[in-house]
Amino acid sequence: MNEKPLKSHSSISNLSLIGVGILLSAICLPTTADVKDDRFQIFKEECSGLEGKTIGSAIIDSADIIEKGDKIKRIFLIKKIVAPLDLCRIQATTTGTSEIKIEMWLPRDWNGKMLGQGGGGINGGLNNTESDLVKAVAKGYAGITSNLGHDGSLFSPGKWANGNNDKVADFGHRANHIVANAGKSIISEHYGKAPTRSYFQGCSGGGREALMAAQMYPQDYDGIIAGAPAGDMSGLFSAGLWNATREYRLPASGNFTDKAEALNAAVLEHCDEIDGVKDGIVSHPPACDFSPESLRCAEGNESDSCLTDAEVIAAKELYAGAQLGAQKVPFPGLPMGSELGWKTFITPGGLGAKRLAIPYFRWFVAGDSDWVIENFDVQKDYDKAKSKLGSTIDATNPDVSGFVERHGKLLMTHGWEDPAIPAGASIKYYSDLESEMGSEINDSARLFMMPGVGHCGGGPGPSTFDALSVLDMWVEEGTPPDQIVVSKFSDSDPEGKPVITRPICPWPKIAKYKGHGDSAVDTSFVCTSDEAGAGI
Repeated sequence: MNEKPLKSHSSISNLSLIGVGILLSAICLPTTADVKDDRFQIFKEECSGLEGKTIGSAIIDSADIIEKGDKIKRIFLIKKIVAPLDLCRIQATTTGTSEIKIEMWLPRDWNGKMLGQGGGGINGGLNNTESDLVKAVAKGYAGITSNLGHDGSLFSPGKWANGNNDKVADFGHRANHIVANAGKSIISEHYGKAPTRSYFQGCSGGGREALMAAQMYPQDYDGIIAGAPAGDMSGLFSAGLWNATREYRLPASGNFTDKAEALNAAVLEHCDEIDGVKDGIVSHPPACDFSPESLRCAEGNESDSCLTDAEVIAAKELYAGAQLGAQKVPFPGLPMGSELGWKTFITPGGLGAKRLAIPYFRWFVAGDSDWVIENFDVQKDYDKAKSKLGSTIDATNPDVSGFVERHGKLLMTHGWEDPAIPAGASIKYYSDLESEMGSEINDSARLFMMPGVGHCGGGPGPSTFDALSVLDMWVEEGTPPDQIVVSKFSDSDPEGKPVITRPICPWPKIAKYKGHGDSAVDTSFVCTSDEAGAGI
């Protein structure tokens, strides 16, 4: 009879040792939570170790850990924002005579890249850029911004510029260059290596900063986003005051912009379907041939739904644009479709004049605290502004050869309904780029006009898209975008499904309805050259 062999003592011992090993491993090996805690502790120590150091041109005043989900108190405003991930918040000042303050967020999970964020208006950047930094840091970017060398005040904007050429130079161009280099030095110190890519984005005043970076400091950034750029600031504010005086000097009524709703309705009735769809949007204002005379009041029947003779003239002048300086340099007019924003931006007491254009001429140009809008002379004051500040503040130089030679990419956008900075100003600058650089500039710079979109967003048209990802793909892959899909969300559900998606096209192309399909969906439109450029 065959008997089953007994297991050897050796086999039993081996099994026992394996069991003991597994038990010891369970006891000794760190858990995922332990590893995470260790990494976080190292991150905290590395962050706090930056405080008090001088790194490049930056003196680190504070370095604090902000954990994912924590609320971050905004610097000047009461509102708080939530950290999208663990980050090291740096606050620094620069060495030298400049008074540049830096805010930098270093994420624990860094993607190897840096984003410089522009500000807005003439008040510096720290008070209005944190929400943009959040979006970038959520993608893993190290984000940096600054006050452009001054602490601005919403109640006395621009006063810091009076008699201070250094501060004006910092605001105009120098601060962002210093900050870009400081940011790269801080990144190298903290992460142990330089960023593989560096980008910059800004809108309005930040868009001007973006263009200035491409023109004056092409080595600072690999890619730049310039939204609704206030590039020709001297021209913009001259035209802004000229626009304001169209109403200011109107006889009798003085309520011209109160009729903006009626004027806008008439424009839409005449030009809404340029793209083939009636949707409350003038898709291509240069092709709109509406005449304000069609709203002229019948004699003796003046009302808020019609225009007086003087108001017809004023409307025509606003659409046509100003003639600036002794040489009568044309500045683009306000596009048809932008009328609902006129009251905010072009009246003497509105945001554009009171908070921006008047302070600019009072403090930057005249250096006189008593300067008022009644002193404005469209010829003399424009020429004085250009002579005094043009090379320091105005980002109008079309020679971006240094930026192009190092394969930099410039993505420009502008809303057609922008009442603050006429969209034609971006078209003019892009045309200047093509004249200076040749058609090859299309491989390095593209302008996308956004129908129905106001100043840096808003308006009836869709404007939401991931500009940073579009730019990053362009830089990394080298292929310029042929179209960008933008979305509009419901005010009641801003995180939900978009209610409209549309393509925006590289200028001079426009999006037109194919004639079939859902007009709220981007695939029902095609980018075409039809009508493009009409009226420009």
